[in-house]
This record gives sequence, structure tokens and C-alpha cells, in this order.
Amino acid sequence: MKIRIQDTGKGFSNEVLRQMQENINPINDSGEHIGIWNVKRRLWLLYQNQADIAFHNDHGAVIEIGLPLRQG
Repeated sequence: MKIRIQDTGKGFSNEVLRQMQENINPINDSGEHIGIWNVKRRLWLLYQNQADIAFHNDHGAVIEIGLPLRQG
């Protein structure tokens, strides 16, 4: 399953994008981006390498999450 979250704001700064893509916690002085970091950690804890999360800009910030579907 793919989930795409997009806003129409100014997007991520180049530095924040680089940090998130390199798995560096991108929290700034005002605590921004901590929610994104928490999502990355929870995905790893739940799915290890079976889930993915990607960040980029496209007329605003974009976060794409891929989750495995489990057959029941």
C-alpha cells in the first residue's frame, strides 16, 4: 500500500531533505520535524525493511510511505 501526504507550502529545505534521506534526526531549534522522525522509527520497529518512507518537494513537501499488505 502506498500513502502520499503532500502540502502546498514552501516544502522542505535542502538541508532537512538531506538529513531525512540520510536518517539523521532533522529537529531544529523549535522542534519541527519530530513527527516525521517518530513515523520513521515506528515504521522500522513494525516492519523493519519491508516498509519505506521517502521525502521530496513537489510544489510543497511530499512524504510517501510504502507498507506491505498482509494476506489474512
